[in-house]
Amino acid sequence: MKSISLTAIFLTIFSMPAIGDDTAIVVADSGSPKIDRLVAALVSRVPAPIPFGGKIPGNSGFGGLSLLNSSGRCATKEVESAFQALKALTPMDYRFLVAHSGDDRYSYSMIGPWGSPTMSGWINYPVGHAIDEILSNEVSPWLGGYKSRKGADDKAYTPPGFTDYVDAEGGYDAWATSVSSLSRKEIDLRFLRWCIGLEQKRGFADDEEQITILARYNAKIKEVEQAGADQHATASESKSEGKDKPQPESKPAPR
Repeated sequence: MKSISLTAIFLTIFSMPAIGDDTAIVVADSGSPKIDRLVAALVSRVPAPIPFGGKIPGNSGFGGLSLLNSSGRCATKEVESAFQALKALTPMDYRFLVAHSGDDRYSYSMIGPWGSPTMSGWINYPVGHAIDEILSNEVSPWLGGYKSRKGADDKAYTPPGFTDYVDAEGGYDAWATSVSSLSRKEIDLRFLRWCIGLEQKRGFADDEEQITILARYNAKIKEVEQAGADQHATASESKSEGKDKPQPESKPAPR
C-alpha cells in the first residue's frame, strides 16, 4: 500500500469546507475593533492537517515539505495575511494585542520547535502563541543553540523565551505599557540583552560554552542593529530624493 503523499494531505485538509464559515468568530474585546478583527482571522477555519507531535507520513522526511509557506508556517491564506498585518502594528498598539495572548484556539502549524537545533515533530500552535511570535518579532528562543543545558548550579535550563521575559517585566499589560514608546529595534535589543543577562546569571559549564552561547546572542544583536541602520538609511534617502526632485516653475502672478 502506497504511503499518502504530502501534497495529497495538504489538498485534502486545506480544501475542506471552512468550519463555521457563516458564523462570525468571537474574540476578546481589546478596545480596538480593527485589531480584534485581525486576531479573529488568526483563528484557523480548517483543522490542523497532522496531529500535534505527529510525524509526516512516508519516507520523504521534512525536506521540501509542501505544507509550509515561505514563512515556514502551515497556515491558510487568511491566517498568514492576518499574521503579517498584525506584525506591522506599532508598539503603541501592543496594549490591544496582548488582550488575546490567552486565546487557545488553533491557528497554524510548524515543524518545531521552530528554530531549535533539532527540529522534529509536528506542532500545532494556538492563537496565543501567534500573538507571542508577533510581539517578539519572531525572535527564536533557541538563539543560544541548545535545547537544554546545565547552569553553574548544576540545574537543567531551557533557553530563555519571550514569555519568560514578559513575566519578568510584570506580565503582558505591564510589558506592553513599558515598550509603547519604543521602536521595534529597541524592543528586540532589550529582549536580547535580557536573555544574555539571564544566561550569565545561570552560569556556564565552562568558558567555551559561555563564549559559544553568548556569541550567538551578540550576532543576533548585530543583525538587529544593522537592520535598523539600513531602515534608517532607506528612510533618509527617500526624504532626500523628495527634496531633490525638481519643483515646477512658478508662474508669474497676472497683472
